[in-house]
This record gives sequence, C-alpha cells and structure tokens, in this order.
Amino acid sequence: MAQEDSRDGVRRGLRSIERNSLAIACVLIIGSLMYRSVSITLGVVLGAAISLVNFRLLWKIAEPVFLRTGALPKGQFVLRFVVKMTALLAAIFLVVYMGIVNILGFLAGLSTVVMGIVLEGIVQLYRSPRSEA
Repeated sequence: MAQEDSRDGVRRGLRSIERNSLAIACVLIIGSLMYRSVSITLGVVLGAAISLVNFRLLWKIAEPVFLRTGALPKGQFVLRFVVKMTALLAAIFLVVYMGIVNILGFLAGLSTVVMGIVLEGIVQLYRSPRSEA
C-alpha cells in the first residue's frame, strides 16, 4: 500500500512539473510576442514543444523501470532511451541548422521543463511541513 502511495505521489509530482512547464511556456510565448518577431516566437514555441515532448517521452520510457509498474528488460529500456535521445538531438540540430528561428528564443523554449522543475521544487519546499531544529 505504501509503495502504491509513493507511485501516486511521483506521478502527481511529474504531472505538476508538466503543468508548470506548460504554464511557463505560455508565459514565454506571450512574452515573445512583445518582440514582434516571428523567428523569436517560433523559436520559443518549437523549443517549448520539443522540451515538453521530450519530458513526456522520458517519463513514459522511465516509468516502468523506476516505478516498477511493468517488466521492461534493461536492453529495451536502453534502446528506447537511445532512440529518444537521438531523435531529440536530430530535432534540435534540424531546428538550429534550418536557421528559421531565433537561437535565444529557442533556448528559452527548451528551458521550460527545467524552469518547471525548479518551480515545483520551490512549491514543494514551502508546502512541506518544517521541522524545528
């Protein structure tokens, strides 16, 4: 029972990170509109999309291994992870190589999940009960 509660807690945390990241992406996209540059806005949108899709795929690949929800052989996990990372690097390379986006906007978009993780950490820090030392 405790293990199931732990799994639910991890899933809630991951969903919260995903929601925070999506909210941050929306704020960045709205902020990028102030520059009135299609390449900046497109960079933020593509960066955020790649980052969020990468987070979701990593979550789906790693969940059976770390939460022990299914029997996924190590070889299959490694293969899925390598394919995902290769696709991620290829997507980033294509976006940068094509040159249709602003690199700084693209990097800002790519950082949405990192900012979502930091925001979730701050929220959890202030939400958890504090012990007196």
